[in-house]
Amino acid sequence: MRFVYRGILGCVAAAGLIGAYGCGSDIEDEPATQAGGTGGSQGGAGGSGNTSGAGGGGSGGMAPDFPCTPKADICYGNRPWPVAGSECMANVDNTDAKVVQFRQTWSRVVSPVGNTTDIVYGVLRGRAALSLPDCAQSAGAGGYIQISSWDRTNTDKTQQTVTTGYANYSNSPAGEMPIDQVVANGMCFIDWEYSFNGPATVSKVVDFSRYNGMNGMQRALPQPWKIKPVVSKRIANDFTNTADVKAMVTEEYAGVVFIDEDKGYIHGYSPLSYVTVLDNTSGGLATPIREVDIKSQFNDKSFNCMGRFRADKMNTDDNCDTGLDQTNPQWGCKDDTACPVPGVGETTDKGGLGPGYTTGYFLIVDLERVWSNTLQSTLCVSYPGTTQSETDGWSNPASWGKNCRGSPKWDPNAADDAGLPMGDWCSKTNSAATATCHDAYRSRSYSAAQAFKVQPVTKTGTTLDNTTFTGTCGVKK
Repeated sequence: MRFVYRGILGCVAAAGLIGAYGCGSDIEDEPATQAGGTGGSQGGAGGSGNTSGAGGGGSGGMAPDFPCTPKADICYGNRPWPVAGSECMANVDNTDAKVVQFRQTWSRVVSPVGNTTDIVYGVLRGRAALSLPDCAQSAGAGGYIQISSWDRTNTDKTQQTVTTGYANYSNSPAGEMPIDQVVANGMCFIDWEYSFNGPATVSKVVDFSRYNGMNGMQRALPQPWKIKPVVSKRIANDFTNTADVKAMVTEEYAGVVFIDEDKGYIHGYSPLSYVTVLDNTSGGLATPIREVDIKSQFNDKSFNCMGRFRADKMNTDDNCDTGLDQTNPQWGCKDDTACPVPGVGETTDKGGLGPGYTTGYFLIVDLERVWSNTLQSTLCVSYPGTTQSETDGWSNPASWGKNCRGSPKWDPNAADDAGLPMGDWCSKTNSAATATCHDAYRSRSYSAAQAFKVQPVTKTGTTLDNTTFTGTCGVKK
């Protein structure tokens, strides 16, 4: 496997993760040949929630005092508890701020099925968290933290932008990004490249020819993939589906976003983004996700909290952490009884949901080019579930791990997707799969978020607009 990184990269410590959940992650300082990313990936953060106050923060955003309510100053950006935004441990105050900043604190995948396992959930929930034991986040590892920055300094709302990507933060190697500096200075966006093509001895390669040029967009992108934050331009009116706004996005790493400031609602779309899960400074994985739709309903118009830390549902006997219990997570909607909110989630989804909702899809030919060191397979094998792939004859146990391209049935150029596994989604129509179009898997996920300092930086000393940056983004000098 070849990793090429540009800019500031985060890395992930697995000791706390493995100790808490008992799931392997094979984290190394330097990746072995063909070794790399973690198990599975999913759609980005964002989402939707509700505006009811039941069970969440009290009047004015103050958090009720439960035995599992974190009290340490660092949990609130070194502000005294309880301050506005305490229900989600907001680290900065976005109220009337010219730049609204926030980060994903937790996520849970509900499809595809291969990403709903306890192993994948344990990895992702740990890596979406900071290493803050005083804040009931002892398993926090970093490496999978989506961050966003909404610049509303321009009074012309159609000139405002929201930048979304993944953070550089990781708590491994120890001491490289001290957590107190991360809280004080914020996090930066990563800017890197990912590539995996398998051993040279593999006889069947991934052929991209039939996916090029569809709708004027290269559907299967040649590697190395260049991963950068997406900059979305604010639009005046909300949209009901992605087809309504797709033509508005004419550049790479771009999207559109609608914002209702009075309701605390954000709805964004990007035709292409990359889900990033870092293992350490030398390894990780990235997966292209298409037609990304993100709905975000904050608790109120302050934009400080998108959901809450469910202190009232945690038990001190369990260190205020329910671990792999996906139906009873640490984070969730402001009101458990009104989650998900109609229109910003699927009403058939029950239990363990959050105030964020993101949808999109992954091309199977892209998944075959992403390697999970944890699962010892390509994501083509793991996304429908490894057992299902084996049953259907799509898991070839090669010497370097399980893969789809080694199956005698693999032929991406075959008509009607006959040479691909039976995905549940059709990229041509961005709708449910059919017998003749099943080249993708749909992604759906829920999440929560808190106000957190985000620096508009992708590499040390330079901002996105190439002006001077003097902060550290938590990097030890």
